[in-house]
Amino acid sequence: MGTGTAPRIRGVASITQGNDPIVYIDGVRMDSDPRRGPGQRGGSNMSRLNDVHPADIESIEIIKGPAAATLYGTEASNGVIQIITKSGRTGAPQFDLTTRIGSNWLWNPEGRTDMRFMPDPDNPGELFGINIYELEAENGLGPIFGNGLTQNYNLSMRGGTDAVRYFGSVSRDDDTGIVDWNWSKRFALRANIEALLTEQLTVSLNSAFISGQTRLRRGPSTPTRSAT
Repeated sequence: MGTGTAPRIRGVASITQGNDPIVYIDGVRMDSDPRRGPGQRGGSNMSRLNDVHPADIESIEIIKGPAAATLYGTEASNGVIQIITKSGRTGAPQFDLTTRIGSNWLWNPEGRTDMRFMPDPDNPGELFGINIYELEAENGLGPIFGNGLTQNYNLSMRGGTDAVRYFGSVSRDDDTGIVDWNWSKRFALRANIEALLTEQLTVSLNSAFISGQTRLRRGPSTPTRSAT
């Protein structure tokens, strides 16, 4: 839980070069390479795309083919992902509250563990098999895997006038994996303000603060913080 995946738009186009698309958030390029995110020994790295809360996204645009290279250069030959976050709207303040509560588990852990075979000390030349998951449960050390609680809360507000429009959100994630020592916690704030100074001049300010911790294995957690 908490690890990243490598997005692909045009498949694998090169063996020696990177195949990751370029990602822009509100016109600002981000480092979306999951191999360079915070990582831990014994676990995969985390993707910075996790910093963008789905409830804050207004639209996602995919640019591929010659159009991507024409607009963003040859570096965009693998495609471009444009993420646009929500902005304010003229009118009275509107509030939006979303929650998510669920559970994740490992389906059929006994079958996935399968049998392990080794020489039988009591019968030389013969093998005997054991299922480690079932053996741990029989010895009172199981079950190894359990049900992990996943929960998310997001509160946003948007509104404004013809001169000033605003959007703000606060979100909290607290997810636990199929083992209690694998968890991910995240807190995020976002504020987007747009001001019409004159008929020819508009100023926009998009800002975000994200603080999170992800624990992929037993040991110290890996904190991550970013601000834009």
